[in-house]
Amino acid sequence: MPTTYSVVELPPTGGINEKGERHYTRSFHVVSSNPLDGPAQIARGVDYSLYEGYPFPGERDEDAILKKVDVRATETLVMWELSLEYDSATNAIDRGATQPSASGGGEPKPAATPSSPGQGSQEKPPDGRPWVIKWGAIKTTKLLTKDYSSFRPRRAPGARLERVLPGAVERPGRELGKPVVNSAGVPFDPPIEVPCSHTTVSITAFSSVADPTNIGRYLDKVNRTRFMGAAAGCARCTNYSITSQYEQGAFSWQIDVEVEFNEDGWSPIRVVDAGVMERVLVNPPGVIIPPGQDQFRLQPILDRTGQPITHPVPLNGMGGQLLVQIGGVPNDLVYLEFQGYLIADFRKLLFQGRRRRGT
Repeated sequence: MPTTYSVVELPPTGGINEKGERHYTRSFHVVSSNPLDGPAQIARGVDYSLYEGYPFPGERDEDAILKKVDVRATETLVMWELSLEYDSATNAIDRGATQPSASGGGEPKPAATPSSPGQGSQEKPPDGRPWVIKWGAIKTTKLLTKDYSSFRPRRAPGARLERVLPGAVERPGRELGKPVVNSAGVPFDPPIEVPCSHTTVSITAFSSVADPTNIGRYLDKVNRTRFMGAAAGCARCTNYSITSQYEQGAFSWQIDVEVEFNEDGWSPIRVVDAGVMERVLVNPPGVIIPPGQDQFRLQPILDRTGQPITHPVPLNGMGGQLLVQIGGVPNDLVYLEFQGYLIADFRKLLFQGRRRRGT
């Protein structure tokens, strides 16, 4: 014989606190025909839906949602007291919460607060939820190799960022400024560092599938093409994490990515060509050496007294000393470029792919 329930609803109670948050309580007496029923079964005797708005006729309040169901046995052991508590406070609610219903089934319906990722999109599947984007900055330092005495802005306020990689500063008309060197044209030792800030962005996205290999694919890589207004090579992925969450009856994934921007570019890394050794040609006299097969050797650079120097001096990019022009004017320093980071296509930074059929 199926279990039947006798339900009597008592007058509701409610109020408002100093924050303007409203709260209501609906109370019921429930009697079950099955003496073995416990709280979970008794809760099925009342029709409600977790996270629904307060539904009492004449004073509905959709912003005060059902957050707590309480079932208590009375001394008679046959009658139970059930209460439904609603309030409008912006309390965080577990994304994986599963709500009981009158049918006894678990109907997931997560909720979120204004500070929770995906606010307003809880009813949407993960792939359809908007990103949560947070911009900020991080304090750091940089080596000052050229000053800004002749720096000319290359974009108007509000225009898209068009700065190119550091190698472009040597193009005519695009120099940042004069080299930071002493009066003899030699870089300072130790080099000058100045404080600066880098723009950062944190992105939270949601997906029904996840690809953990993305962590190795993007972490500590720089962008191959433009990314969020930054030129190629100026954005570096500094964090990539994937977190599981259970909602709407299935597992989904939260993807958190952080990117740091460097307008001077992350790669290539530019280093002044300098050292205490030089490369000299040692072809034997009278011997014809085919082009590209010249013989060289390294030897110490000597000072005016004939002693090996102990501090690096500028080199000319071919292993020899950087000589001065006629009149004692130093030549421009030579910068060597090294690829300090691998590159990746950031256009698919948050793309997680799709499961194949049958997987």
